[in-house]
Amino acid sequence: MVLLKLQPNKRTKQKMKQIEQLMQEQDKKKVQEQLENLKLKNEDIERQLDQNIELMKRLEMEKKVEEAINRAEQLADKQRELSEKTEGSKSKDRDDLAKQQEQLNIEFQELKQELGQIQQEYKKIDPDLDFKLDKQLEQKIQKEQSSAKENLQKGKNKEASQQQK
Repeated sequence: MVLLKLQPNKRTKQKMKQIEQLMQEQDKKKVQEQLENLKLKNEDIERQLDQNIELMKRLEMEKKVEEAINRAEQLADKQRELSEKTEGSKSKDRDDLAKQQEQLNIEFQELKQELGQIQQEYKKIDPDLDFKLDKQLEQKIQKEQSSAKENLQKGKNKEASQQQK
């Protein structure tokens, strides 16, 4: 038995070379496709992370708003209590009541500043959000608190009590 040794001719060598190149190109295409898929997945993940960050910021702001509302309710309760004390008080208590009213005025101013900061932070999160504070209500509260303090200092407890309500 004679074994033949086949030597590829020039044409066959060229065809083999072409096939090899096509195989390499196919691998490059697959690698490119996989890289593109990875890029898209990373973009999706980044988008989701951005959405989660925005959601966390909104939740944090909602918590701050709730805390401010609770604080406002507590101030209103304190104001009502002071009004009741004022109505049934004697003139000797007026300095103490005036100090308590001044403290409530200060706490109200702090709450006003806090609400202003919350408003600014909300604008950063969502510029389209219309988060407006009722300026007329603020001014009315501030005026009544100041008048109540003045009336307490003058010994006009009944008038002060009415303004504290």
